[in-house]
Amino acid sequence: MMPHSAQGVVTLHYLTNNYRTNIMYPDYVVAPNLTTLERINQTISNMSCIASTQLLNSSKPILKVTLSVYPLGRQAIACTETIRSATKGVSPQAMVGGMPAVNLDLRNLVYHDFYDTVYPIAIVLIFAVLTIFYKSIPMDLTALASVVFSAIFGTALAVTAYEVMDINLPWYLSIVVFTAILGVGMDYNSFIVNGMKQECERSCGRDAVLSAMDSTRVLVVGLSVIMTGAFLGLLAFSAPGFRGMGLALMFGVLLAGLLASLLFTPLVVSLLGRYAW
Repeated sequence: MMPHSAQGVVTLHYLTNNYRTNIMYPDYVVAPNLTTLERINQTISNMSCIASTQLLNSSKPILKVTLSVYPLGRQAIACTETIRSATKGVSPQAMVGGMPAVNLDLRNLVYHDFYDTVYPIAIVLIFAVLTIFYKSIPMDLTALASVVFSAIFGTALAVTAYEVMDINLPWYLSIVVFTAILGVGMDYNSFIVNGMKQECERSCGRDAVLSAMDSTRVLVVGLSVIMTGAFLGLLAFSAPGFRGMGLALMFGVLLAGLLASLLFTPLVVSLLGRYAW
């Protein structure tokens, strides 16, 4: 999240290039006894992401594991996950700690809570609220599909762009982007659906509904362009992490508005006509 010109980052890169900063943030493995720890050492010492292992303190043995990858990045998290799996295979009582292990636990905790709990609950609640106000399951599913697709597209675009530039983005990027686009994208769909429903109360003919959609479409596209400009301001940050969030939000919000006004909703209405309600 820090700019590359920051003194702390410059110093960290200097240590990485000259003194192997990996030794500053090793993993540590503890086990019930020395024999078990030696077996674990034999199991993991040949892994490509491990630079060296060292048994410390014979009275209370602990295994120090120095990684060959950047110890605070995604590769270190993946390596630590492999180390922990291999360690548990030798002894279920063994434990892996250290800064890379803390980052692994934090990622697992947040991902578990978000994707297994928060994400499904949010989708179900939004679907229930939309059903109450839209009174149309096809329109509910259309709104959800456009928002989820936009969030995935924005995140994938940012990650791909920064991988090309060899810059690591924060692992929680997808959570931030999805939460923001979920709220904004639902507003866009609500504007269009409400405009068509109001017109349908007077005359529910195909031409009337399409006319209402056209008039609301201009509003939605305009709002999405405004929000895109707002998130564009994040690209002025010197910190690459914030620029990545800005890039993902910018394209995700723009796509959410375009999908709602030009593709998903018009397509469903054209196919189903008055049965969309």
